[in-house]
Amino acid sequence: MLALLIAAAVAQPGRDPALLHRGAPPVAAVKEQEQEATLRRMLELGGAPSGQAEALARLAGLLRARGLALTIRSQAAADSGDEAAAAKDRRAAADARAEAIARYRELLKKYPRAPRTDETLFFLADTLQEAGRDPEAIAVARELTKRFPRSVWAPASHVFIGEHLFDAAKLDAALKEYRAAAEVPDDDVYPYALYKAAWCRFNQSAFTDAMKLFKRVADISEK
Repeated sequence: MLALLIAAAVAQPGRDPALLHRGAPPVAAVKEQEQEATLRRMLELGGAPSGQAEALARLAGLLRARGLALTIRSQAAADSGDEAAAAKDRRAAADARAEAIARYRELLKKYPRAPRTDETLFFLADTLQEAGRDPEAIAVARELTKRFPRSVWAPASHVFIGEHLFDAAKLDAALKEYRAAAEVPDDDVYPYALYKAAWCRFNQSAFTDAMKLFKRVADISEK
């Protein structure tokens, strides 16, 4: 046990972004352009509220996915030494994120009773974080957990909030969020929530509790 504690003290865990970028699959460029043109045309023409809400959600999701893809591509270009291409992709990614944020907010304002509002809030929070607007992202994630506590997006949102609190060394508050996420054992974030809860307890010098939680994570990984 002592060896585990020493090893843990050396390397604090970082975030797992894969858990927070859910629902943004890659889209083929040509198909993406066709979809975008169709969605923009639908919004220009107007129509039934349900159709307009769906078009807004799909356009915002497309822009969000584009922003993520361009960010990844810009990093690859930078790693290969092509700073000009990297800078171009970073600007395009920022533009895509900015419009995605605007579209998500438009959707929430115009159609507050639209289906999947919880999903919209989660994607908005994620996009705000990617844009470096962390306080706004946390506020949106908190709105989701307050308005939709049993949403399928609530556990990931609790982790989302917990990550920011953990990074700020607000361990009591972070632990509360991770424990809330861990109330749903069948969610994808469950093992990670337990893992970060263990780190909270470790950093609070509650080593016995921390080791119990680490053991639970290990037991899950062996199943």
